[in-house]
Amino acid sequence: MKTSCSAGTDRRFAVQRISQERWQRATAANLAADHLGGYDLWTSAFVDARPEWHNFGRFLRYSSPREVGSYVEEHRKESLAFLVMMLTGVCNADCPICFTDRKRKPHELGHAIRARVIQEAAELGAEYVYVPGEGEPTVDRSWWEFLEACRENNLQVVVFTNGLLFSEPKQCRAYWHCDPEEAVARLRDYPVSLYVKLWTTRPDLFGEMMAIDSRRFDFQPYDGIRLPAGHIRLLEGFPRERLGVEVVVERRNGDEVADVIAPFADEQGLAQIVEIIQHNGRTFGDPSYDPSPQQLEAVAPYLSPTSCSVATCKAVVTVQGLLSPRIAILEHQLPGDARHVSEGPLWELLHSTDYLVQRRYELSCLCESEAVARAGTEAQLVGPSSVVPPSLTADARAPVNGAEGVAAERRVAPARPLAEQLEHTLSQGERLQAVGRILPVREGTVLADGAAAVPVVCGEAPLYGWVRVDGVWDVLRGGLAAEHCDVIRVATRDVTGFDPPELPALREPQRLLPILDRARALALLRRELDGRDFIEVTTPALQTAAEMGFVRQVTTEPVQGRRYNLRTDPEEYLKRYLTAGLEAVYEISTNVRDDPPDDWHLTEFQSLEYYRRLMDFEAALTLADEVIRSVMRTIAGNQLTWSGRAFDTTRPFTRVTFGDLVRSATGLDLTAEENVTAAGLRARLEAAGLRCDVQGERAQWKREWLEAGLDHALPRGAGPERLPRSLRLAPGAAGGALPAGWAGAGPCL
Repeated sequence: MKTSCSAGTDRRFAVQRISQERWQRATAANLAADHLGGYDLWTSAFVDARPEWHNFGRFLRYSSPREVGSYVEEHRKESLAFLVMMLTGVCNADCPICFTDRKRKPHELGHAIRARVIQEAAELGAEYVYVPGEGEPTVDRSWWEFLEACRENNLQVVVFTNGLLFSEPKQCRAYWHCDPEEAVARLRDYPVSLYVKLWTTRPDLFGEMMAIDSRRFDFQPYDGIRLPAGHIRLLEGFPRERLGVEVVVERRNGDEVADVIAPFADEQGLAQIVEIIQHNGRTFGDPSYDPSPQQLEAVAPYLSPTSCSVATCKAVVTVQGLLSPRIAILEHQLPGDARHVSEGPLWELLHSTDYLVQRRYELSCLCESEAVARAGTEAQLVGPSSVVPPSLTADARAPVNGAEGVAAERRVAPARPLAEQLEHTLSQGERLQAVGRILPVREGTVLADGAAAVPVVCGEAPLYGWVRVDGVWDVLRGGLAAEHCDVIRVATRDVTGFDPPELPALREPQRLLPILDRARALALLRRELDGRDFIEVTTPALQTAAEMGFVRQVTTEPVQGRRYNLRTDPEEYLKRYLTAGLEAVYEISTNVRDDPPDDWHLTEFQSLEYYRRLMDFEAALTLADEVIRSVMRTIAGNQLTWSGRAFDTTRPFTRVTFGDLVRSATGLDLTAEENVTAAGLRARLEAAGLRCDVQGERAQWKREWLEAGLDHALPRGAGPERLPRSLRLAPGAAGGALPAGWAGAGPCL
C-alpha cells in the first residue's frame, strides 16, 4: 500500500525533479521513434487521450517516414531523462518488509557492460543514474568503478543505501579497504547523492525493522535524537546538499516519522523520500504492517511523488542486466523473452521491445496494480494519484441506441467468430460484424470474443456487456469504428470486491490463449499414449497414509472426522495398477507440495506420469523422445524455431548426461578424485563464486550443490546467445543448445 505526496514541497534532490518542458521533449522523441518503429497503436492511444499532444499526433500520422525519421535523429539525444540501474541482489540487512530475497543473483551485470550502458544513456540525454536498493548497492563488487564510470560521463548518481557500512569499520574495510571516515571523504569527490535509511531512531526497533543486531551500530545522541554512528559520520563529513533520508512508513514507525524523523530531516536540510509500505514481495497480502488512518494523515505532508509519470523517458536495468518497464518489478515478473542489455545498443533495445514500448505509455504504477486488484473490499486502498485500479464494476447503464433501462435479452443473427475474421489483414473501411464483450483496457475499450479482441469505439456500450457490433475497420486507429451496436446482455453481477479465477481473462482476453494451447497439447499427449496402448487412470488426491518421499505433504483439515494427505505425485498409485495386472498406465494429475515454489514445481502443479511393466531405461527415453516430438510436430510442423534458431522435429533429441552438462558449463569433472568428497567439491564450487551450504537432509547435499552450480552457469530460460560459449550451438548443427563439437543434430532438452 503506497500513497502519493500531498500538494506540498517536493523534498527530493533537485536533480530528480524533471521539468515539464524536459519531459515533453524526451517523450516526443520516444513517441516519434516508436511510431516509426511500428508501435503506432500505442503511440496513437497516448496522444489521442491528451489534447495537448493532438498536434504532435497529427505530425506523426500525416508526415512521411523520412520526416519522422529526421525528427528522431535530431532529438534522440534528449530521449532519456535518467537511467535506473540496480547493482546487486546482496544485502547486509534482511528487512522483513523487503520485496527481494537479498541474495546475489546468477550472472550479475559486470562492470564493462555497465560502463557501456552508462555511456549510451548519457549520449541519449540522461542527466543522472538512479540506484534503488534491490540489494545494498554499496556492497557491490564494482561499487567504486561504477561511480567512476558515472563521473567520466558527467552523470549525477542518486543512491539508496542502508548506511550500515559507515557504522562498521571491520565491514567497511572488508568491502572498501578503508575505514568509514576515509570512505566518506572519498565519496565527496564523486558526483553522488545518498538517501540513507532512517526508519526509526530507536535502536531496538532499528534492529527489528532491518533484522540485524542493532548493538553493532553504536547509537549516539545527535541534535536531540539517537542515530547510528555511520549516520552521524555522514552528517558531519558529507555535503548536506547531497545527503538525504529514505523512510518507509508502516504501523511500527508511522508516529515517529511524522513527529521526529521528518521534522529532523527538515531542520538538517536533508532531502527526503518518504513512502508508504507496498503490498509486494514478503508483505504481499499481509495488512498487519499497514499504517493506521491517523498515521497516514499525519505523514501525508511528507510523502514523495513516484517516478511513474516520467516512465516515457527512463530506462531501467536490473541486477542481471535485463530491461524492465518499472523499478519495483522483479526479474522473475518480467516476460520470458525479456531483453538483456548485451543484446544490442540501448536505444535499439528500448525501441524494439514490445513490453517496454507498451508500458512506456501507461503512466501508472504497475508495481502495485496487481496488489490493488487483489486487495478486495476490506483493505483500505490509499494509492498514488497516478494509479488507476482496473475497473471491475459492472456497468448497468442504459444501452446504446436509445433503449431505456437494463437491456433485455434479444435474438440476433449469428455473426462469424471474431478470431476467424482477424485471420487476414484488414484494410481501411473493411466491414466487420461481430459479437463480443466490451472490456476496458488502458484509455479505451476492446471487443472480445474468447481470446480474440480488437479495439472498438462504440459510444456508451455497457462495460462487461455482450454486444453485436456492425462497423468498419479504421487502419489509423488500428480498431473497429462501430456504426451500429446492439446490446445483447448487460453485466448483472457486480464484480467489485471479489477475485474470481476468470478475472485476469476479463481484463486481458489474450490470457485465454494459453488455456487453448494447453488443451490442444493435452489432447495430443492423450492421443499419443492411447495409441501406444497406455490406459488413462485416476488416482486418489486424498491419501490416508503419508508418502515415502523427500517432499512435504499438505495435510487437510478434518474431513468427516479424519485428516488426509494431499497427493504430491501419482507415482505410488500408478505402480499399484501395474502390480494389479494392467500393462501400461498414465495420469494427468493435479498435485500439491508443501515446499517453496522453485524452477521445478509450484505449490500446486499438474504432471503427466506414465509407466509400463518391464520398460527399461532406454525404452523410456525413446518413448519420451517420440511422444514429445510428435506433439511438437503437430503444433509447430517439422521445423520449430526457438530463440531465433530452427531445428528439425523429425530427428531425435540429442541425449546428454548431467555430468557432461556440468563439465561443459562449469569445467567441473565429477569423476575427478578431488571432487568425490564434500570438502573437495565445496572448494571447487566456491572457487567459482558459488556459496555452498548443506540444507535439509545431508543425503541431498551433492544434488543441491551441483544443481545450484549448473543453475549458476545456465540461467533458466536462457537462449543460445545467452549460454556460455562452450554450450552454444555448433556451426552447422540443426539442434538446440549443443556444446560445440558434440555429435548429434537433434535438440538437447
